[in-house]
Amino acid sequence: LPTFDELKAIAQISREKMNPEKMVDYLCHVFNNKEEPLGLILEQIIAMLFFTKFDLQTSIIYLNEFLQRQKSMYPKRKGTIQLYCPIDYRADSDGDDDDIKINSKKYNTFIEWHMTGIMAMHDNDFIMALEKHFKRAITEIKATKRSKRNMFLFATTYSAISECAIHTEDMTTSKKMLRKARHYLRKANIQQSSFDVLLEAFVYIRSGALCYRERNYHQAIEYFQQAINVLEKKVLNKLQQRLKDSVTFTRTIEKEGHPIKTITIMTMSDLWEIVMEFTKQGSPCCQGQPVNNDGIGWYFHYYEEKDTAVRQAVFDVLNNHRIFLEIIAILYNDLAWCYLFTGRPLLAIPYIYKIDYIYKTGLNSIYYLAYNNTLICLSMVHLALNNFDNAIKTLNMAITLFKFYSFFDQHRWLALLYVELGDVYTLANNSDQLALESYTKAMNMLSEMNDEENATDIRNYIEQKETSRKFVCTTSYEFRKWLSKNKARIVTENNKTNVESEGEQVETSIQVKYQRL
Repeated sequence: LPTFDELKAIAQISREKMNPEKMVDYLCHVFNNKEEPLGLILEQIIAMLFFTKFDLQTSIIYLNEFLQRQKSMYPKRKGTIQLYCPIDYRADSDGDDDDIKINSKKYNTFIEWHMTGIMAMHDNDFIMALEKHFKRAITEIKATKRSKRNMFLFATTYSAISECAIHTEDMTTSKKMLRKARHYLRKANIQQSSFDVLLEAFVYIRSGALCYRERNYHQAIEYFQQAINVLEKKVLNKLQQRLKDSVTFTRTIEKEGHPIKTITIMTMSDLWEIVMEFTKQGSPCCQGQPVNNDGIGWYFHYYEEKDTAVRQAVFDVLNNHRIFLEIIAILYNDLAWCYLFTGRPLLAIPYIYKIDYIYKTGLNSIYYLAYNNTLICLSMVHLALNNFDNAIKTLNMAITLFKFYSFFDQHRWLALLYVELGDVYTLANNSDQLALESYTKAMNMLSEMNDEENATDIRNYIEQKETSRKFVCTTSYEFRKWLSKNKARIVTENNKTNVESEGEQVETSIQVKYQRL
């Protein structure tokens, strides 16, 4: 089989040359590779659909060809592709193909309607996707034999319908569909592939996003946390599988009296501790053993001898789960904003650290726009605690980061950040001149891009100091107004804050946290 990098190169060439035959070969290689690099199946199926987006029928033909070839090569193979598989292998109870043939046609029809709905969403035709394509996909699934797999297909399709409803401003339908999606997810409870885990997480992500949109931040926190739990459990399970062969000498080492530091990995937070230790110390040795029956959680023992096996395992798992890490980082960011807007800025800080951990692993798995959004969130935390200097410093870091990268619409994003900076200077004492400079930079950037509407909006604000401004990115401006009304909810005493969070008392020292920041 080709290596991981060779597979990526084949995929890229196939996309650029619009060569679906090559893509089918590529997908077969990836699917039949026992390692199954995370996210590649999802990424390449989507790529295949997009480069044939004007010819959906051809796209379906190629996908079905791939599925048939995979079935003939590995008749009992189960894996990542099964969500879109027109053949339900689990229906084949007696070893012959009768059950498979019965179900095959209906699953093919489901695929066709589901994929047509996805393409309609891609073309921003959300009404057609909702009222025709996805509803027909649901009908086709109802006509097949009831199974846990079908429950999962219901859940993911209802989730997609809810997304369409959001885009058509039909919040009632969106909430209803998400309730159904969560209901069917609970019923499904299947052994999940990486692809399935992503789809399950997005049900909760969409639920949280809807609550966030309606400023129901407490409920949004709950849904975002559920999504994080689903994704983190998969990463930790993969780590547990990889570490089985690496765990050997723990008891011997203890008897020989080596200095040992024990860390239990039960959560991703514990895993980040390990990662940061690796990053700081180069290549420390650690060994582990399972601490509970479901395999999530490991004791790690550090000692002086060098052994890179576990270090390699950790980084391999993180590397192969880049897409998970990217989504987890964005969810950490969403949680930080939710805690900020529920009057608990100190609880946002741990999530900002976690995002920083992901960024510093060197995997570059976190999208820099999301990281910048985290820096903006951190500046709001500083604002909530009246620390204007740090708020300004953090926004300047965000601006520097944006200048470093080159991407579409870069100047517009920079203009938005300069408006943020101007707002923070406005709120700080004796900084009117600096605020004016920031607003002027933003105004000039927008004028250069011929965005006169927003440029004029800022110009009017500078000249007249209008209290109601239309300009989109005014997080600090709006946040400060919110803060003035909700200050009683943020209680500080002797540099410590006691905050009730999900039934637990969390004590955080502002002074220590700020030294680290």
